[in-house]
Amino acid sequence: MLSRQVLLLLSCCALSAWVNNPGLTCAADIPVVTKEPLSAVPPINPQPDIVLSEDDLLLCLLQIDKINLNVMLAIYAKPSGTFIPLSQISQFLELGIKTDAVKGTAEGYVARPVKSFVLDMAERKVQVAGKQYDYDPAKVIRMPDDIYVESKLLAQWLSMRIEANRFEAVVNVIPFEPIPLQERLARERRGSNTWGYGNYSSLGYPLVKTPYRFIDWPSVDLTLSTLKGSLNAGSSPGATGSYTGSSSGISTSYYLNMTGDLLWMNTKLDVGGILYGENSSSQSNGGNLVMERVDPSGKLLGPLGARRFSIGNINPLSLPLLSQNAGNGVMVSSYPVNQASLFDKVSLKGYLADGWDVELYRNGSLLDYRPSNPEHAYAFVDIPLVYGLNRLKLVFYGPQGEKRSETHVYNIGSNMMKPGSFCYQVAATDASASMFPTTQTTTMNRQQGTALTWRSTFGISKRLTIDNFLASEMIDGEWRDYVGGGFTGYLNMVQVDVQVTRDLTSSLLAKQIAVQSSFDPLLFSFQLADYDSSWKFGSGMTVYQRQWKFGVDGLRFKFPFSRVSSCRLALKYTETEYSPDHTEKNAAITNYNQLLGINNSNSVIFQRVQNGTTRQDNVTGTSYINLLRGHVSLRGGVDYRILPDRIINNIEATGDIRLTKTFQMINTLGYSPGNSTFSEALTLNYTAPAFALALTGNYRTDQNWSAGIRLSMNLSRDPSRNKWVRDGSMRSQQGSIAARAFLDENRNGTFDSEEPLLKDVSFFINGQNNNTLTEKNGIAFIKGVSANTPADVSVSPTTLENLLWVPSGKGSCVVPRPGRPAEADFPIIVTGEISGTVTWRKEDSSKAAPGIIVQAVNGKGDVVGKTLTAYDGFFELKGVPPGEFTLRVSPEQAEKLGVVSPSKSVVIPPEGAFVDQIDLNLESISADGTGKE
Repeated sequence: MLSRQVLLLLSCCALSAWVNNPGLTCAADIPVVTKEPLSAVPPINPQPDIVLSEDDLLLCLLQIDKINLNVMLAIYAKPSGTFIPLSQISQFLELGIKTDAVKGTAEGYVARPVKSFVLDMAERKVQVAGKQYDYDPAKVIRMPDDIYVESKLLAQWLSMRIEANRFEAVVNVIPFEPIPLQERLARERRGSNTWGYGNYSSLGYPLVKTPYRFIDWPSVDLTLSTLKGSLNAGSSPGATGSYTGSSSGISTSYYLNMTGDLLWMNTKLDVGGILYGENSSSQSNGGNLVMERVDPSGKLLGPLGARRFSIGNINPLSLPLLSQNAGNGVMVSSYPVNQASLFDKVSLKGYLADGWDVELYRNGSLLDYRPSNPEHAYAFVDIPLVYGLNRLKLVFYGPQGEKRSETHVYNIGSNMMKPGSFCYQVAATDASASMFPTTQTTTMNRQQGTALTWRSTFGISKRLTIDNFLASEMIDGEWRDYVGGGFTGYLNMVQVDVQVTRDLTSSLLAKQIAVQSSFDPLLFSFQLADYDSSWKFGSGMTVYQRQWKFGVDGLRFKFPFSRVSSCRLALKYTETEYSPDHTEKNAAITNYNQLLGINNSNSVIFQRVQNGTTRQDNVTGTSYINLLRGHVSLRGGVDYRILPDRIINNIEATGDIRLTKTFQMINTLGYSPGNSTFSEALTLNYTAPAFALALTGNYRTDQNWSAGIRLSMNLSRDPSRNKWVRDGSMRSQQGSIAARAFLDENRNGTFDSEEPLLKDVSFFINGQNNNTLTEKNGIAFIKGVSANTPADVSVSPTTLENLLWVPSGKGSCVVPRPGRPAEADFPIIVTGEISGTVTWRKEDSSKAAPGIIVQAVNGKGDVVGKTLTAYDGFFELKGVPPGEFTLRVSPEQAEKLGVVSPSKSVVIPPEGAFVDQIDLNLESISADGTGKE
């Protein structure tokens, strides 16, 4: 049983914690430590002389990187060090280590299964991530309730800094690599924001600019394909390209993407077509060209405060109740780069290279899929955004086994704006013509699609945002002028968006109201749009008078199988009135499943069309699955109709099998019951470090066939080696970072030619570990980073070869852009640590001196570091640079206390060191001031 003093201490701490944190469950969180004689524990090896007693017991609040976890940790604080319970801290930090105090063993993993952990006190060995270490047995103590490890030793095992502040009764843990608990807490903090405008939460790292250049080396994706046969590959399921070859002839096609700086702007060019074959001189698959400057901090164009300036093929934010107005033109915008286009929806569009397909995920659930197509484009239009955080992920699959992804984050309401903020957009576009006309579309009607638009948004308060817009658009050969505005408001978990647009040419009105709310776990949305009769609709708009939508998401069903995840349902009902006697009703049921690792999306759409006295009912559906098992990836889909007749339109399945590290086989099977046609596309890929090569074959049972060869590569300028680098992946539209790590011996923060460059150092990108290591030149060339988005980069301390090496700063923020790597330096400095105790000495007795300021002073008299002693007089002075120092008690404090300021000389060698047991004794000044008592 505990002594009365310890029981009183536990009760007071528990009561204090409960008062400050009502959600704290004291009985569960406070470990009960029984006072059992150590001799009762079966011996393994002779125990060290250190004994942990009740007098050393201290109850501390546990923090992770200064964030309270609302749990109390019982530690033992002794002058020789602080002893942490291994099982308790593992439980609270969700590390995955289990201990057996009786046997003196512990096993499991540190945060992630790949980092295994085994402790055997009988052998005095510990193994972390497969590496075995010895340890001082005096620093690992068995108690009946747990195994207690000295904090510095435990910090080395767990790859984290453990700061035990005994004076404030706090244990703060700072992982060198983010652990799952830390990442989960960060997600919860981001998700709690009700107006996540901008979607980027800066870590406060200093921005390292990447200047635009007049002209720079571009990054180039190039694909050349030669095809022979009678089959148009673009029309067959799973085809490896979109060719237009002649019958039984040979055709050679190309796809080119270039990105880089030109005229102090980032330029992107996509173009494809036929190099050789029938009518090759006139056949083009079209393309895009855009030149733009992007600054997420909003400092473009001086006083205009723009974030984006674009010329070419642009996609401005849409205006409520008006057309999208995407096309060729010019745009200036101060809206965040990833701003949602409407209150509850967003559209993602882009260029899709030959043979590539793309999947769309929202918060991990598979939403939709777009196959390769002759238009070389993908469009996910009006993607519904659920209430709260929406993480949209595009996963692209290439014809030669390539895979890349893009992530876009939106927080409903993403149209809400921070109070006092203002954003605008002005654009002039022409959606009627392509910059690179294709053979399919060369004579579009130029009587509509041209538009001039203005939009602005004001943040009035945390719960209210207002916006307004002006537009002038060419419709049916006539310019029509519009003015509109509205507001978005948030009240008690309900968000409302109201917009009104007036056609100044005809004095007609269009109105829209949208509502979203959440009643955990259900998400509700409602939208009503109403147009006056005779309203003139612009290019690409659906012509109707009234439309209302209602949706429910978040319906979940759990299966009674341990390896089967839950199923989520979404229901959506839409009713559209085209005229008083013409209406259309649609009800859609979509479910998203993750069963045994299989991502599955199923949609069934019920449609009823009433046109006068005629009624027609239709029921259609689609299903798509994705399964990844080791080196095998399976994707498949089916498109069917139930009413008015039962028919399967198309079935398709694709299997990717990784045969070796360099060889991969892709086989796609398709069947169209309508014309009883079976098709197969087989591709054998070889991926070399400098290029990717594929042999392709397509066959259809209607006697159409083709065979071909495809060569693709990326050519980029690598600043880490200052030369051109070839790569088999298509990366020209992604960003890259050249991060250099060096030992900053003179601590000036910049690289000097004589300073050592560090090899095998890795970095965190936006809190996620990146496996790219620095080479001999100290540079890690990190590819595949999101472009035009701030990236917080920091050094992974666990990859530094010396524990006393630390980054001189927290990190750097860079904004990589396509074709132009962002460059940043990361100086590493050598440090030392000094620890000891301060005591009061009077006559023949001494006692601990808490709250004393201890300073380290260099030869110039500058204070290079200071700290406070804990309740027992113990101090730790960290981050001390190499050199000779005087360790002293603050003279000002010593004068106030009436004591002599004691001091000792300490030397931190150039390679750094832990200097322990530096003790300072406080002695009172004698009454005459000439000496000591």
